[in-house]
This record gives sequence, structure tokens and C-alpha cells, in this order.
Amino acid sequence: MQNIDPPKANKRSLPSLGLVQPAVLLLILEKSRHGYAILDELKTRGFLPQDVDAGNVYRILRRMETDGLVISSWVKAEGKGPKRRSYKITEVGKNTLYEEALELAQKAQYIELFLSTFRSVY
Repeated sequence: MQNIDPPKANKRSLPSLGLVQPAVLLLILEKSRHGYAILDELKTRGFLPQDVDAGNVYRILRRMETDGLVISSWVKAEGKGPKRRSYKITEVGKNTLYEEALELAQKAQYIELFLSTFRSVY
């Protein structure tokens, strides 16, 4: 078998919306959160690269709100900080999360099959 160097990965690329949206919905299902807390938790749990553009996550939150998956409200921050926009999941968002989790589980099976085959030949 030929020895091939693996290509270098682009570390700043945002994971596909196929994972970001359900990850955001999952975090908001756990508890209402403001945008920065969502971004921080996504990074902490490894759902996003550490150096991702935060603006992408905020755009996704706005789109999800427009689509009726989440609702937001302004809440007073602890201490003397400014108000923050806090997000809460809707019933439509819960249903969407459930459907997306099922799709991800099915994709995970295909991905594992692919990786198993890849490992055997690479």
C-alpha cells in the first residue's frame, strides 16, 4: 500500500449546520442561555473549534429564532452588567432537535462504516 501524507485540516471551519443547530438546541433545552454562554459551552464540550468566528453562532441563533425553534428575551445580567439576550427552546425546536438527533444517529452509522473501511485500507 502506498504511504500518503494526510491533508492538513482547516481548523477555523465551522462544523456543518447539521451539527451546530442540534448542539445549540440541546444546550438551550438543558437551560435557557445567553449567546456568549451558548458559544462558550459549545467550545467547552467540543462541539465547535476553539477559534471559530462567534458571529457565525449568533447568525445561527437569529435564523433559529426566525424559524421558530427558539425565542429570546432580554434579561438583566448579574451584577452591574448590561442586559443579555437569553434563548429558550420552543416546542417546534424540541421536535426539530428530536428529528435531527435521529438523523445524526443514522449518519453516525454510515460514518462509522466508512471510517472502518477507511482504516482498513489507509
